[in-house]
Amino acid sequence: MKFPTDLTKRPGRPRIRVMQPADIGILIRQERQARGWSLWHLAELCGKSAQTISAIELGESKNPQLGTVIPICDALQVPREKVYDLLSPKEASPRQPPANGRKARKATAPTS
Repeated sequence: MKFPTDLTKRPGRPRIRVMQPADIGILIRQERQARGWSLWHLAELCGKSAQTISAIELGESKNPQLGTVIPICDALQVPREKVYDLLSPKEASPRQPPANGRKARKATAPTS
């Protein structure tokens, strides 16, 4: 069984905003630099490697895991709400009407 790689494209499901590496990376770098901390200092505090933190900050980590991001943000004392806002689900998108602008009809058996 093959699993979909992009869960936002599953029909009938609400669209979920995937964490943007650039968003979380910018947040982490700004908070770290505002405190005057080096990558190594932050790595020591959160238990993650400086390489991992650097990859997230630079957007090189294509899909940073929540289990990695939360300890980093906790060490920086970033409110979790701020992190979760980057992950907040979007509203389910309404089904698109047909191109001709008419409502789609259900197929029914002809009545004769």
